[in-house]
Amino acid sequence: MLFLWFFNHRGGHWSSNAIEAIILALAQCYYYRLNQTSREQYSATITEQIISKNYKQDFLTTLQKEEKEYVYEKSKNKNILRPSCNVRVVMLVIPAGIAQNQAFRENVFVMLVGLATKTPTIVVGRPGSSKTLAMNVLLSNLSSSAKNKMLSTIGLDDFFVLSFQCSKMTTSAMIEKRWKQAVDYQNKIKFRLCTLGFVLFQLFAIVVSSEMINSDEASLSKDSSKQTRSVVLWLDEVGLAEWSPHRPLKVLHKLLEDNNNKIAFIGLRFELYFFGFNWRLDAAKMNRLILHQVPQPKDSDLKETADTIIKEQSETTKSMSKELEVRIPNITLLYRNITQHNPFNFDFFGYRDFYALASYLKYKIQKHSSVTQDLLMEAALRNFGGMTKKDIEIYLLPKIKSYWLNDDLQIDPWKCHTPLHLIKNNIEQAQDEESPDIRNIMFIADYPAMWKILFDSGITSIQSTEVIFGSRFAEDQSSAMYLYQIIEKMRRTMNYGGLCILLQLDQLYDSLYDVLNQKYETIDNQKFCYLFFCFELYCRICVGGESIRCRIAKKFRCAVVVSKAEAHHEAQESKYHVPVAFLSRFEKFYLDPTLLEDYSLDPLWKCKWEKLQQMQEQAFFDLKQASPSTFFVGFVKSYTYISLLMNSFHQNRQQNFGSEHKVSDEEQIENAGQYCLKMLLQNTSLEKFLRNHVSHCDDFKPYADIVTFSIQLFSNCTIDVIEREGTNETVSNVLLQIVTHDYQVRDNPILDGRHGLYVVTRDKSLNSHRYLATSLDEYKTNKEIKVTEIRFKDLRDFVRETDFTCYVTDFLSHRPEHKDHRVLVIACESPMNNDMLAHHAHTQYLIEKAASINRLSNDTSWKKTIVLLCHRSNKQKKNRDRTNTNEFGYPLIFSSMWKRVFLDALLPSKYAKEVQINDICIANMSILSKRLEGNGVQLLTNSYEQALNHLNFADNDLVQIVRGHLTSSSPAGKKLQHVMKKLLNDILVTEKGALACLKALLEERLDDRGSLRRQFMLNLTHQIKHATAESYFVFSYSNDQTNKNYVIQYNSSIDVV
Repeated sequence: MLFLWFFNHRGGHWSSNAIEAIILALAQCYYYRLNQTSREQYSATITEQIISKNYKQDFLTTLQKEEKEYVYEKSKNKNILRPSCNVRVVMLVIPAGIAQNQAFRENVFVMLVGLATKTPTIVVGRPGSSKTLAMNVLLSNLSSSAKNKMLSTIGLDDFFVLSFQCSKMTTSAMIEKRWKQAVDYQNKIKFRLCTLGFVLFQLFAIVVSSEMINSDEASLSKDSSKQTRSVVLWLDEVGLAEWSPHRPLKVLHKLLEDNNNKIAFIGLRFELYFFGFNWRLDAAKMNRLILHQVPQPKDSDLKETADTIIKEQSETTKSMSKELEVRIPNITLLYRNITQHNPFNFDFFGYRDFYALASYLKYKIQKHSSVTQDLLMEAALRNFGGMTKKDIEIYLLPKIKSYWLNDDLQIDPWKCHTPLHLIKNNIEQAQDEESPDIRNIMFIADYPAMWKILFDSGITSIQSTEVIFGSRFAEDQSSAMYLYQIIEKMRRTMNYGGLCILLQLDQLYDSLYDVLNQKYETIDNQKFCYLFFCFELYCRICVGGESIRCRIAKKFRCAVVVSKAEAHHEAQESKYHVPVAFLSRFEKFYLDPTLLEDYSLDPLWKCKWEKLQQMQEQAFFDLKQASPSTFFVGFVKSYTYISLLMNSFHQNRQQNFGSEHKVSDEEQIENAGQYCLKMLLQNTSLEKFLRNHVSHCDDFKPYADIVTFSIQLFSNCTIDVIEREGTNETVSNVLLQIVTHDYQVRDNPILDGRHGLYVVTRDKSLNSHRYLATSLDEYKTNKEIKVTEIRFKDLRDFVRETDFTCYVTDFLSHRPEHKDHRVLVIACESPMNNDMLAHHAHTQYLIEKAASINRLSNDTSWKKTIVLLCHRSNKQKKNRDRTNTNEFGYPLIFSSMWKRVFLDALLPSKYAKEVQINDICIANMSILSKRLEGNGVQLLTNSYEQALNHLNFADNDLVQIVRGHLTSSSPAGKKLQHVMKKLLNDILVTEKGALACLKALLEERLDDRGSLRRQFMLNLTHQIKHATAESYFVFSYSNDQTNKNYVIQYNSSIDVV
């Protein structure tokens, strides 16, 4: 079939045309599916056979000549016609700026023949090898509105495209359904051709064409009138479907066998190399279609591509790029060396990085009219980033220095080119109408929560950014409705050209390949207006077998947040690796903590960092002997300090905004140090304060509980979290994150606080507007009593994101009659894996978004505090889900919208029947002794029954005798009571008692859950219990040593209850 098609569309001598047709048919079937080495061998073999038959055609020469004669550049005013062939006039319009290198020519040629002959064809190549570009060029040339009429002379119909975006979720039913739609549409087209209206139209066309003066044009018009429309099914990113557990591509075996040239079929698949292996299509599919394996570009192809990109410019800017054109060979050498020598064993860098490098260099030179070291360094780090600071200094900087700077590096490469600088430049340059299509952003970090540094650094704001999480709410995970909601958010952001940050959205990423390709299209050159914005660019978002055409603004930015283990393929399971085809579509930036310790957007960053370290060493004098993780709950090396200083930077900008008073550098550094130290103290473990390991911080006392009972403290400060960190007269809405080891609050206490009543409620209705417990109705009419409601909600009560968002929004927007303080506590269990940690981060952002919208009302009459109560295990566990470097628990990463504190115990000590220990230290026993004296009776009561249970009595009557002695005034009773009083006094007052118990507690390993205060009370009760049991035993034995019925055995093996 292919031989006949090539032969019938050629002119000239019969024998030479036959040989050419044989060569082209062999190339289409066999040559194009081979790699470079096999191609050379195959070409030499065929050429040798042709020459042996006394023909002069060379296989490779004939093939390359044929590829080049199918196209002409749009920028040229004349058409390129084949001199020896008047029958075949082929004109494909190639837009200016597209390099017609070998890969592109082969892609166009193979696909064009596949469309013309309706031969199933699949193109396989590495990401960035012009597969999608070639297909788009062909379809733009073959559409009915833009098609060159001469294309019909070689049998090319008008093509209608039905596209299908493959993904990891693709099933065989989806592909079969799309195939059937294509066949049905083709049948409808054929039916329409037979209608009377179409026949009349054909007759009219013949009459009009017969009256034309030019007979050649008339002949061409007749040929055009005979053309038909055909349907082509385009499967894009076929390689993603191979990752699907459903094995959907197996259905192609049946469909290709039954097609009978009903529709044209083109498949595009990325080629993946890793660990030295190359994944290929199986032989069963390869035998049913034409396979084209796109060759890797040679250095000459790379130079041609870079030259085309750089020279695509107006006449006024040509002179500015002459210096850059001289550097093209060095650009190619740099790319070759980077791809051959890098720390990865897969294609972390690809062709798109090279194309983007050339385009960005041209753009920057047009802006600055000169080539500087800063410009070259920024271009290289923007397009070959994503590595650690160490790897960049080993693999990238020496190559830049050698190939671009003649071994003369005169600048600090990090001073103005940190990941934050580069991300900021990316977002700002996208707003420039003259900028090229700058690639989107991939944000790589060890802890995904670090993406909020974009807000704190001022790069963007929560109001102007749409952040979309892959929901971990129970019903959202399998909900198609939630996926549609995500897509709708994406479409809105694309419409107005905002920044969209995506996290944990593996189910959506496959649908965005066309968006991230940035090869946007126009529809018949139409422009559409939406509000005050004009749009002329379109792209596709694919879901399953359906495609949604979306308008997209040029200013639109997409930032995908992934972990280092996912991006660098360090995760143990390959299913967590980011696909290479996805990586290549982004500018990649790794937030390396070792780099951000020294460089940031703040010019005083390094000075503030050193000041923080100095003040921290002074406050925690034994920090040098211990890891900071033993001091600060949830501490993450470097990231905690980075987020802390960035938070300080944000606060400083907020305070100085609009102020005419200029603060000196020294003042800023000192203020930042004080602010950061306070934040660290708020998250210091209670153990360090008890040990007196914190100095020079007399003005700070650890938090006692979530609210405070009416208790006289020895320090003159308020110690509960809500009154210290909640709303006040100037701030109406506060977001507070509390991390605790304590158990969840299960009951609904009414607590008598220092400033009124604190009421704990649990409303299970998501739509309730009632924020006051029914049991407190009696207090409503008493205006002298201030009531603060603390509403507890478990995060697990919410099964959908919309439910949670509505609940929080309702809480913030509700305006009750009584303008008392309202507190909403969202309780989160300790995360056991990465998904749970991501779920809590998602929850935190939803609260932030609702709060930011509510603050726009500027109504401060109603005081609202939202508390994210994060329960954390005392024992850190390694994360073995995706990487071995992270630990479960809430990392100590600060955010400007949240206050974060550590709280040892939730409920007040009096309510919990415990002794308050937050504001004491083991060096000062007086406070603890006085508090224990006041609670001695309660402690003795709690220990009384436990002590009796700790003894084995030979006769049950002895139990009643011992109980009687504790209350009677008999000599024996007084003697026992005196012994017990002295024993209790020794335990509670002397250093060998409670203080020793507290010291021992600080040395032992704590339980997985529970507060330090609770553990101390358990240990103290345990000590009193054992001492009481021993006293009972000694007393009873000494009073009656002859009567065997009163024998008591001391059971020391009973565990503590």
